[in-house]
Amino acid sequence: MEIGCWEGQSTTVITNGFAPEIIHCVDHWKGDLTNPHSGVAAKASERDVHAQFQINMQEGTAGNYVTHNCDWAVWAKSWTEPIRFLHLDAEHTYDQVTAQLRWAETSLTEIAVICGDDFNQGSVGEAVMDHTGLTRPQLRLPGPGSSNVWATSVRGTKCYPLHELPRSGEF
Repeated sequence: MEIGCWEGQSTTVITNGFAPEIIHCVDHWKGDLTNPHSGVAAKASERDVHAQFQINMQEGTAGNYVTHNCDWAVWAKSWTEPIRFLHLDAEHTYDQVTAQLRWAETSLTEIAVICGDDFNQGSVGEAVMDHTGLTRPQLRLPGPGSSNVWATSVRGTKCYPLHELPRSGEF
């Protein structure tokens, strides 16, 4: 599942990586609703970002996805299935990121992965660190081009650095 898909660049990678599993793509494609003067909001008002998302997904995947065109919080109220993988890249405020993580806790499988983008933008990193109890080095992924990406594995109710997965029975 991905919350905050925009043009589908990360979504195509996720969808292909999990094929043939269905990936749920949640976005309102209106840009940054918390800051109507942001560059993202301006882009959304200038062009049809959702149409570009659809083109990218149709051309770049095998079609193993479902699109939910609405605000994540509205959509989340009706979601009832367990979540094994969640990529967050929606609103970048502390409150919104925290709300997404709190909601996810109620739906995660016993073993799950939560990750996201834009760790260094807005209050994303701060919210993720506060919610998971992990530090910046524990959340950041190694390698070139990944300085803005974060990830954690969740076992039961505890978050772990992705590279320090506990053995069965240790969580």
